[in-house]
Amino acid sequence: MRKSYIIQISFLLLGFLLVAYFFNLPKYIVSEETPEALTQTSTVTSSHSTQKLNTERIEKLTSFFINEGDLKKRAIFADSIAQSYREAMLFDSSAKYFEVAATLNPVAELIERAALGVFEAFQNSTTEESRKTLGKKAIGLLDKVLENNSSHVDAQIKKSVCLVYTEPMPMAGITSLKEIINTNPKNIEARLYLGEFQFTVGKIDAAIEQFTIVHQLDPLDFKALLYLTEGYLSLGKKDKAEEYIQKIKQLESTDPYIKSVLKQFEEEIKKL
Repeated sequence: MRKSYIIQISFLLLGFLLVAYFFNLPKYIVSEETPEALTQTSTVTSSHSTQKLNTERIEKLTSFFINEGDLKKRAIFADSIAQSYREAMLFDSSAKYFEVAATLNPVAELIERAALGVFEAFQNSTTEESRKTLGKKAIGLLDKVLENNSSHVDAQIKKSVCLVYTEPMPMAGITSLKEIINTNPKNIEARLYLGEFQFTVGKIDAAIEQFTIVHQLDPLDFKALLYLTEGYLSLGKKDKAEEYIQKIKQLESTDPYIKSVLKQFEEEIKKL
């Protein structure tokens, strides 16, 4: 098989799948109306951009956290610290404080946020050992989310992904994803994950089937377009690869990473 860029694309995918959902959760952030209010100095402009840590804000929040006697208020400060670390893309630190917040005030919203925070740290882990450790921890938290709401599809999907990377036999997670898709055929996230797993084990045709359905569900989903291009390049199908390259170009992304991958694809086309 030709050199694959699927690993690069999969890292690109990791951030995008969580960002919108994560920030739609109720936020336990210090209100600007309180005397202790601390405003954030910057925001994340891209899911894979770098963001400087606001150390002054972290120090103030940490001081409030240490000196606060009320557990629920401490949880609010811990959550705010976690959000600051997350904005700086320091996912291990953000996961730690999301967990602290959920421990101090184990309400459903904070447990769910902790589960998502640890899952994000799991996705961004750089070693197999840390991936397994964080994956197992994420499964434990996701199980708590599912105890509160057994039909929580997002938690089901993320648990399935963790199972693939933490269990000796990954088929349990893959089977779970297929079951989720059978029940929720229009779930794009589940199909993207399943397609990615199929691609990495060489089941290119099966992966293309998943990405094609995603593209049909959302023609503007450039992740599916990237995977489809990669898939057809892997199969040596030049015409189909060119078709999806053109569709990517039509999205007119200004993201430098997307442009870089697109350039690599075009170089690969010339070799076919």
